[in-house]
Amino acid sequence: MLFYYLLNNKPFDKKLIIASLMGLIYIAATTNFMNLAIFVVLIFLLAVNFKKLLKPVYIVSILILAILGVWYLNSPFVPELVSAKMQYVFQPWEYPSLKIRLDDFNQIISKEDFGFFKQIFGEGFGTSSQIYRYNPVAVSLSRTFSFQEIDNGFYYIYHRGGWSLLIIFILSHIYLMLKIKEVKAKLGFVALIFITCILSIHYFNYSFYLIIPLFIIYKNNYINTLEG
Repeated sequence: MLFYYLLNNKPFDKKLIIASLMGLIYIAATTNFMNLAIFVVLIFLLAVNFKKLLKPVYIVSILILAILGVWYLNSPFVPELVSAKMQYVFQPWEYPSLKIRLDDFNQIISKEDFGFFKQIFGEGFGTSSQIYRYNPVAVSLSRTFSFQEIDNGFYYIYHRGGWSLLIIFILSHIYLMLKIKEVKAKLGFVALIFITCILSIHYFNYSFYLIIPLFIIYKNNYINTLEG
């Protein structure tokens, strides 16, 4: 919904505010970092007027707010639950979930033995990967997992269809991006695809993501229908 408003250059309204609040509650309940990152980027692009930001008064105001924000986050007034997570804000590479994803990815790359044919066409549908996860707290719980994905959409599509499918995916999304006229909508589209694919494979197994290219391709039809 946020991307639809961004794509059509629509301002915030009551429906979007209610939907955003409901979405934020869901994100907080599931503590999903990927959804939070996408939400923040789209909200920022939708709410911010970049032309106004270039004015001195806004630049100074943002700097003051940033300084106050950093001071507060490092002060003793911050709730313990928030302060415990602050190290991951300033050092995101130390975030446990991200470290697991990186380790999984490095394991797969190091074990990959694709020949020329598989590099071009991949393993095909239904392929899986073996990943060993070491548990330093309870070593007995360390074991090998079998995945049809490794929480990385770019490798997932390469694993299934090789360079041919990955190139088709990239070119098709470049085409979609070129059809978007608004710069902020372009940035939102790139951020949505990149964040989703770098942290998961949800872009390929959640059917509602198909709505995004549908909005882009048939944007004018929707606008004419609404105006009519």
